[in-house]
Amino acid sequence: MKTLRIDFSEMETRKFSITPYWVLGFVEGEGSFTVAKRDYTLLFILTQSAKDLRLMEEVQNFFLSLCNDTPTAGKYVNKGVRLYRETKSNADAVYVSIGREDIITKIIIPFFDSLSWHSKKEKDYQDWKIILRLKQLGLHFTDEGIRVINLILNQMNLKRLSSSNSVKVDKEFLNKTIVNLLNGPSNIETHEYGRIFVKSLNIYFNLAARDKIKV
Repeated sequence: MKTLRIDFSEMETRKFSITPYWVLGFVEGEGSFTVAKRDYTLLFILTQSAKDLRLMEEVQNFFLSLCNDTPTAGKYVNKGVRLYRETKSNADAVYVSIGREDIITKIIIPFFDSLSWHSKKEKDYQDWKIILRLKQLGLHFTDEGIRVINLILNQMNLKRLSSSNSVKVDKEFLNKTIVNLLNGPSNIETHEYGRIFVKSLNIYFNLAARDKIKV
């Protein structure tokens, strides 16, 4: 978490006016687009000092309102837009996080795609979207897909900085490979009764996992 943060504590008694471009500016400074290496779960997260809890409640409400304005957002959206508090390294922080793939696909991506970015954070966002698309094609179940996703992760967030010690990626080769994969066949099929079949593994996904993949 950054040490220099916007201090909203003096605004505690004020009414916040959260607008799309205010949110974008906040995300460019305090947001993260991350992917878990264990199962490639996507997560969008905003972080702020715990003393700015009221502000983060308003940010959570902003994203919940986007969900409520979209009939296809699905059920239990309040559980998909989480607000929680944690203490790490003697720092008390509050987070707004979204990790539900249906909300990311139907709400978060259309929202950010409608705005004009003004920082390098957009590069992380674009890479994040590519990983989502590769997952939607079921390519994270193939050796080539896993290799490409890991290469993308190796250039995201702090690893994108010139001071990073991460292995440098041949971007031209990576981009060509991504285009070929995205234009190629899907690795998953939807069969009778909505059963999802993973071709590379020659197995069906169970019902609990089915909602994690969108064909």
